[in-house]
Amino acid sequence: SIDKARLNARANNIANVEFIAADASEVLDRFSAADAPDLVVLDPPRTGSYDTVVQLLQLQPQRILYISCDPATLSRDLGPLVADGYEVVSSQPFDLFPQTWHIESMTLLQRVVS
Repeated sequence: SIDKARLNARANNIANVEFIAADASEVLDRFSAADAPDLVVLDPPRTGSYDTVVQLLQLQPQRILYISCDPATLSRDLGPLVADGYEVVSSQPFDLFPQTWHIESMTLLQRVVS
């Protein structure tokens, strides 16, 4: 998917983007608040990404797109973000597996300027 994203960016003349496929905690250690990405896309495992959320609070990216497959861990992980100045812009569930109880969702958060 990263290769396809790079091809898509080139085809659309988008040069101000970087695609990284790696463990989020390792990647976020490369950034400081001064050079934080504008948008972070998180697609964690079912256990969520609480430790990564804590790292994101230090970087304060403008937007976070959180893709979740578990409403409980999504709720837990959104708590610190909302408490620290992010607002939920939109959240959309997707029933990709209609024969199961699993629900995917995409939640967009934006940093509120104080």
